Amino acid sequence: MNPAKESTTTSGPSALGKRAQIWHAFNALDEQKKGEVLKSQLKVLTHNLLTGLGLPETDDKIEAFLPLATALSFKDFMRFVEPILAKAVARFCNADDVPILLDRLDNVCWFICSRTYVSQPGRTLDGDNCFKIWCVFNVLAQSGDDGEDPVVPVEIDREEAEILVQKVHRFIGIGYDKDGFRRHLGSEDRLLGFPQLLKLVEKYLFGVDASVVNKVVAEIHEQYVLGVLKKGYLTKKGHFVTNWKERWCVLTPNFLRYFVSRDEKELKGEFRITSKCTVENVNDRSGSKQSKFILKGEGKDYEVSVPDPITKTEWVTAFNTAISYHTQLGKESPMKTEIRQRRLSRLARMERLTQEQQQKLKQKELIDSTQQQLDQEMTKRMDAERRMQEEEEKRLRDQELMARTKEELEAVSMARAEAEARWANETAQLERQKEHLREMQELHGQLSAQLEKEQKAREQEELSRKRQEEIIREEVQKKRELEEMRTALESLLMDEKQKRENLEEAKLQQEALLKQETIRLQKLEREREEREREYQVAWEKLQLAEREKEEALRLLKKKKETPFGSALSRFVESEATDEVPVTPVSHRGEDFLLSEGAIITQTKSGSGKN
Repeated sequence: MNPAKESTTTSGPSALGKRAQIWHAFNALDEQKKGEVLKSQLKVLTHNLLTGLGLPETDDKIEAFLPLATALSFKDFMRFVEPILAKAVARFCNADDVPILLDRLDNVCWFICSRTYVSQPGRTLDGDNCFKIWCVFNVLAQSGDDGEDPVVPVEIDREEAEILVQKVHRFIGIGYDKDGFRRHLGSEDRLLGFPQLLKLVEKYLFGVDASVVNKVVAEIHEQYVLGVLKKGYLTKKGHFVTNWKERWCVLTPNFLRYFVSRDEKELKGEFRITSKCTVENVNDRSGSKQSKFILKGEGKDYEVSVPDPITKTEWVTAFNTAISYHTQLGKESPMKTEIRQRRLSRLARMERLTQEQQQKLKQKELIDSTQQQLDQEMTKRMDAERRMQEEEEKRLRDQELMARTKEELEAVSMARAEAEARWANETAQLERQKEHLREMQELHGQLSAQLEKEQKAREQEELSRKRQEEIIREEVQKKRELEEMRTALESLLMDEKQKRENLEEAKLQQEALLKQETIRLQKLEREREEREREYQVAWEKLQLAEREKEEALRLLKKKKETPFGSALSRFVESEATDEVPVTPVSHRGEDFLLSEGAIITQTKSGSGKN
C-alpha cells in the first residue's frame, strides 16, 4: 500500500524542480515502505547528489537536523537537502549550467533507484529505455497545490498515461484500443505509479522489433523531456574548410545538435544554446546561398542556409524560443505547458463536477426543507381545525381571531400552493435532466457500438487481406510446384518414349534373329530326316551283309572237308581277319559301325557263290 499523499511544499527553491526524481531515490532506500529512511542512508544520498552534480561538500550535517530523530520522512529530508542544493548551485554555477545540472541529477537519482525498477522479473525494456520512460513519467507527475512541486508518492493521471499509450500506438503504426486500455487499468485506478506505467508501455511494445522500440522510446523522450523544438536539414558552412554541407539538425532549448543523416546515429557536432546567443539575418545575394542566417554563440558562429524563406522564418523563430528559454529562467517548454494546461483542465473539470454535486445537494436540501414546512403547515392546519371543533362555543367570541386565523390559513395555503408549484417545476426540471442524461448515455452507447463495429470491420478487412495474400502465395507456390511436376512428367515421358523405341528396336532384332533361327532349325530338321533315311538304308544293308556273311561261313564249314575247301577256308579266314576301316554314323544319340569288310565279304561271297 502506498503511504498517504502529502504535499511537500516548503519555502525556498524546490531542489531545481527535481523533487520527483529525488523522491524515487528516497523511495528506493525505503525498503519497508514506512515513509521514513535512516539518517545514515540519507547522508550517503546527499553525498551522492552533490558528487553527481559536481558540487563540493557543505558543512551542514544531517545528524544535527532534527537531532532526536533517527529517520526522516521525505518532507523532512527535502527541508534539509533543498537549501543545501540551492546554496551550492547559486554559489558555484551560473544560469547556463543549470540544464546540465538537471541532467546530472536525473542520472544520480536513476542510478540509485534503477535496480528497483529494471531488475523486476519479466522486464522486456533495457535499462536505457527504462530510464527514458522514467524521465517522461517525472515530467507527467501530478503537481501539488503550488502547481510546481509534485505530490508524493509520485504518480500520474490515467489521462496522461492514455495519451502516452496513444503516442506509442501512433509511432508503431497500429490502431489504439481505448476499451482494451480501460480493461487493463480497471475503472477505479485514477493515478498510476512508475512500475504500472512501465508495465503498461511494455505490454503495448511486446513483440515489436528492438530497433523500432528504441526509436519509439527515443521519440517520446525527445517530445516530453528534451523538449525538441524543431528538426530538419540545414546547410552549414564549415569553419576550416569553407564548403557547404547538408546536416540533419535537432534543436532543443539547450543544444543544436547536427548529424550526418536523419537516423541521428553519427553526431558531427553540437552548438550550445545560452542566453548570450543571437540570430543574425543575412541578406540574400545573387550567386550565393539563399535564405541564410548566422547563429552567434560564445566563441563560435554558425552560418547556415535553408531552402526557402518560410523555412528560414521557422528556424529563426525556433532559435529565438530556445534563447528566450535561457534569458527567462524557469520558463516552461511547450510540452510542459501543454501538460500543465491539461492538468488545469482536469482540475477545472473536477471542480465543476464538485460544484454541480453541491448544487444538486442544495436543491435536494431545499426540496426537503419545503416539504418539511408543508408538513408543519399541514399539522398546524389540522390542529387549528381540531381546536375549532373543540371551541365551537367560543366561535362567536373569537370571530375576529378566527378571521385573522383564516387570513393566515389562506396565506399559508397560497404559500403551500406556490411551494407545491415550485416543487413540481423543479421536479419536472429534474426529470428533464434525467431524460437528457439517459439520452446522452444512449447516444454514447450507440457511438461506442458503432466504433466497435468499425474496428471489427477494419480487423476483418485486415484478416481478409492477409488471407487473400496467403491464398495468392499458396496459389503461386502450387503453380510453381505444378510447373515443376509438368517438367518432371515431360522428362519421364521422353525417357519412357526413348525406352519404348529401344524396346521396339530390340524386339524387331529379336524377331529377325528368331526368324533366322527358325529357318536354321527347319534346315537342321530336314538334314536330320535325310540322315535318318540314309541311316535306315545303311542299316538294312548292314543286316543283309551280316546274313550273307553267316551264310558264307556256314557254306565254308561244309567245304572244309575237301582240300580245295580247306585252302579256300584259310583264305577266307585270312581275309575275314583283316581289319576293315569302320565309318562311325550317329543316329539319335546311338553309335554303330558300318563294316566295309562285310560288304566286301558279301561281295566276295556273292562272287564265290556265283
